[in-house]
Amino acid sequence: MVSARLSSFYTAPNEPENSGRDWVSVSRHSPCPICGKGDWCRVSSDGTTAWCGRLDHAPGGWRFIKRGKTLGHIFKADNGLAEVFRPAPQTSKPKKVPKTAEEWQKIADAHQRHIGARLDVRAAELGLTVAALRSIGAGWDSVGGRWTFPERDGAGCIIGMGTRTPAGEKKCYGGSRRGLTYDPAGWSRGMGPILLVEGPSD
Repeated sequence: MVSARLSSFYTAPNEPENSGRDWVSVSRHSPCPICGKGDWCRVSSDGTTAWCGRLDHAPGGWRFIKRGKTLGHIFKADNGLAEVFRPAPQTSKPKKVPKTAEEWQKIADAHQRHIGARLDVRAAELGLTVAALRSIGAGWDSVGGRWTFPERDGAGCIIGMGTRTPAGEKKCYGGSRRGLTYDPAGWSRGMGPILLVEGPSD
C-alpha cells in the first residue's frame, strides 16, 4: 500500500501552483536542495520548487510551502536567494567498438613476443608443455603485468583477449567478445578425446 501511494505521488507530485512545469528526479550529481540526498526527491525543471520526501523544514534560501497531499513536503526558493537546482547533464559512456581480427592478431603477436622465459614458468605451474601454451597463443602483457590468451570464433579468428594476473584475477580486454581458446591450426589433428576446460589457465 505504501509503495503504491509513493509511486503515485512520485510520478506526479501534487503541486497545483507548479502544475504547468516538469519535475526532474534528483541524482547523486544533482542532489535534492532540501535534504542533500541523491534519490527519491524531485525538483521543478526551473529549479524554483522542490518536493522532498525526507525533511519538513526548509534550509537557508528555501521556504516551506505545504505538506504533500500524500507524501513529502513542498518548498519554494525564497526570493531567488536559493541556489537554483540544475540537473546534471546526461552523459553516456562511449560504446566499446570491437576490434577487427587483424587488430587482435597484432596485439596477440606483440604479447607472444614479450612472454620470453615466462612461458616456461607458466607451463611448469600448469603442468603443461611449452608447446601447448604456444599453440593457443599465450602471451604476456608487459604494461598490465598479466598473462593474455586470445579467444577465437569458430573460424579461428581472434575476437577477444582474456587475461589473468599472477595473483589469479581474470578479466578481458575492452571490446572483447567471448570465444574459445584453442589452436586453430592443430586442434582437429590430435588423437583421442577432446577435453574442454573452463578457461585457458585452468
